[in-house]
Amino acid sequence: MKLIHLIKLLQRYILLIIIVPLFLAAVVYLFTRKQAKNYQSETTIYTGITSGYSVQQETRVDLFASNTAYDNLINLIKSRRTMEEVSVRLLVQHLMLDHYDPKYIQQENFEELLAEAPPDIIQIVRKYKRNQKQQQQYYRPPQKTSYNDEDNDGTPSASPTVRDAGYQSDTRSRTSQDFHIVNRGETMYAIAKKYRVSIEELMSLNDLDSYELATGQQIRINSSGSPASTEDYPYPSPARQTGYDTAFGDDYAREIDTTPLITKRWISTEPSAHQELWDTTTPYERCVRELMNYGNSNDYNYIYKLWNSDNKFYSIEALNAVSVTRIQNSDLVTIQYLNPDPGICQQTLIILTQVFIRSYKELRQHQTDAVVAYFKRQLEEAMRRLQKAEFDLLTFNEKNKIINYYEQTKAIAGMKEELDQQYSDAQIAYASADAAIKIIEKKLESHAKLTLNTNAIIELRTELATVTMQIVNIEIDLGNDSATVNLLESLKSHAEFLKKKIRSHLDALYVINNSVEGLPVADLLNAWLTNVIAYEESKAAFRVLTERRKQFQRYYEIFAPLGAEMKRIERLIGVTESEFLQLLHDLNLAKLRQQDDEMSTNIKVVDPPYFPLKPLKSKAMFLVILAGFIGLILILAILIAMEYFDTTIKTIERAERIIRLKVAGIYPRITPKLQSADMEFIVPRLVEMAVQNMSLAVKGQKEEGKKPIMVLFYSMLDGEGKTTVGRELCNKLQSYGEKVLYLNYYRVDIENTSPYFENPSHPGITDAEIQYELRNTYFETQNLEELIPGFDAFKQSEYDFIFVEIPSLINHPYPIEFVSMFDLSLLVVRANRSWKEADIVLLDAFKPLCKQDPQIILNGVELYFLDSVFGEVPKPRSEFRRMITRILLFRFRERSKV
Repeated sequence: MKLIHLIKLLQRYILLIIIVPLFLAAVVYLFTRKQAKNYQSETTIYTGITSGYSVQQETRVDLFASNTAYDNLINLIKSRRTMEEVSVRLLVQHLMLDHYDPKYIQQENFEELLAEAPPDIIQIVRKYKRNQKQQQQYYRPPQKTSYNDEDNDGTPSASPTVRDAGYQSDTRSRTSQDFHIVNRGETMYAIAKKYRVSIEELMSLNDLDSYELATGQQIRINSSGSPASTEDYPYPSPARQTGYDTAFGDDYAREIDTTPLITKRWISTEPSAHQELWDTTTPYERCVRELMNYGNSNDYNYIYKLWNSDNKFYSIEALNAVSVTRIQNSDLVTIQYLNPDPGICQQTLIILTQVFIRSYKELRQHQTDAVVAYFKRQLEEAMRRLQKAEFDLLTFNEKNKIINYYEQTKAIAGMKEELDQQYSDAQIAYASADAAIKIIEKKLESHAKLTLNTNAIIELRTELATVTMQIVNIEIDLGNDSATVNLLESLKSHAEFLKKKIRSHLDALYVINNSVEGLPVADLLNAWLTNVIAYEESKAAFRVLTERRKQFQRYYEIFAPLGAEMKRIERLIGVTESEFLQLLHDLNLAKLRQQDDEMSTNIKVVDPPYFPLKPLKSKAMFLVILAGFIGLILILAILIAMEYFDTTIKTIERAERIIRLKVAGIYPRITPKLQSADMEFIVPRLVEMAVQNMSLAVKGQKEEGKKPIMVLFYSMLDGEGKTTVGRELCNKLQSYGEKVLYLNYYRVDIENTSPYFENPSHPGITDAEIQYELRNTYFETQNLEELIPGFDAFKQSEYDFIFVEIPSLINHPYPIEFVSMFDLSLLVVRANRSWKEADIVLLDAFKPLCKQDPQIILNGVELYFLDSVFGEVPKPRSEFRRMITRILLFRFRERSKV
């Protein structure tokens, strides 16, 4: 789209462009002129998720885990459960007020709440309100607070605060606070949190050196027998307080009724590490719990309907207006809230902050508590299995008299090897002594043999053998005691005595000094005696070692299966011990994670919610301007889109591009709005241009002297303006002195067959225009004589131009032979129509019948598209408008004359 066309488009719809933005701006103004004023409060929370200290001291920061943690925190803040509790707490806070207090709720909102609240809800709140007033009768100012109420010099603040209230309980109540009975699953940390004391104090009071507790164990809470602190009873004083120090600064310095319900503990920026956010025993807390249960009991009660209503203070929809944003990549989170009531705006953020902090702590700590409890149970079970396996091993060792199985088997193997060596040596000594005796005995004479076999010597040999066997047994099983050593020495002395006695008997028996071979008998006897002694010793040792080998074989038969059984028990102990150590390691990790979670969930309020004194600036004017701007952009976009996607022909350029024929002329769309344009010049000039182009197309026929020139007027659809354009062309040619005939058509009755000229009632009979009948045989027409009976060739030659208009090609058949006789075919097309597929098909079939390509007469062209013909449409313009046009078209140096 050209810039000039865009400008003319905007000019054409200038009224719509002005009205639509103004209408939208007016509508927005009507809806926003009575918009309620909104107040905004915000609070900043330090989470410590990313850069907080960790027990595990991990140096690497997992960005994905950090982002997930922040998403969890934000989703928890905006969760329905959180909003439900905030709604109920806010409702109870307001219903417990004796009268409206602008620090909590405006007067009109308070009166509206009392009017809308049903009697049953009012009754529930009044019940707990009476309990609170009864407890306030026992109000006792505390001697010292525990929430940093001391001044810098260490003295308590001079002005009491709301949270400084308490009441004097009876002796029985105080006694019940002295001890706590441990329930199943309770930890030291949970008890310390419940009673607002430190773990170290509990361990000191109960002389504990471990965090482990047994179910049913009695734990002393405090040593004085009185409640741990007046903070345990945060009920307000009935007196009015002024000028007290709060975490909110000077906003609380005004004199207000301290009825309430939100203590300083709720908004403390640094709560104790082991401290409940609320005392669940207060009437306020019990009322909140009852209304929460009431709201969740069914879906038709007042609380549930309030949650799901459009109430601007207590509904989930209103509370979801809370905006939670992480401050860049820091550990800080900002929570903002908008509300028409400044007190409710601040109190909502106060309650929301503490509700989500408590929920976040419970969520994180309960997860790790369950994990720690699981590992404890598994560790106890593994410990029982390990102790059982170790007891089985001990019983096995006692039963089989095993001190150290592997050392014992090693010693037995060494002794067996040594015994085998001794057994082999004994066999060798026994065999060698036996052989030596036999050889010596052969060398002795027969009488000497008889002498050697005397009874005395035999007895001595037998006794010597017995003593030698005893010596060998004692030497093999030599003990360390002195009796065994003395016995061994005595036996050895006796053996030597027997050897000497045998030798003396031999010396007395033999008187012959030489043997048969001439050897000295004394030498033979000495050798025989020596070998006999060795034989007896080796024989005794051989018998003893044989018994010992049998004994060692029995040891092997006993120890072999014991080894497999002991291996199985030790393997079971090893597996159980590994499992126990792994569970112990996992338990330590879980406890580290538990402690880490306790530290990481210590969320702190950096900037407490403030009381907004001024409402936010109204955005009504901005919204009105924005609506007008959006309306302007919207209408401009619609107009430009309609123009861009418009498929109508509209201009000469589009006609030639779409229809693919040359445009011979155009005819403007004449409306009453064109009074400013010089139509008396524009219309005749356009007709002249069309006649000029038509004359150029038939110039060859005119030079040949052909007469008449046949011009065909046709269109694809009815109502294209053929007759109007044809008559204009005829009139213009007649003004040039040409004799022109225009043949138009009309429908007649089928039964009427009288000649045209014989029926004077037919319309259109003039010197320049004749109307012919459109009969059923029209499509068979071959010449003008058949089209108009009686109109012969002589009459035709009287005219310079004959224009013939035929019916539309889509709605009527056309005579093929008759069409082919025309010198020029003019296709009349409306500029405000689209060129469809049917038009293309018909034109492609029609074109071969023409002597030359048809030309287009574009009818109904808008005046602002005539710039392509005139350059600038003739009409009066101011000099300023001409200057703006030159600037928009970048024609800075253009002038209207030299």
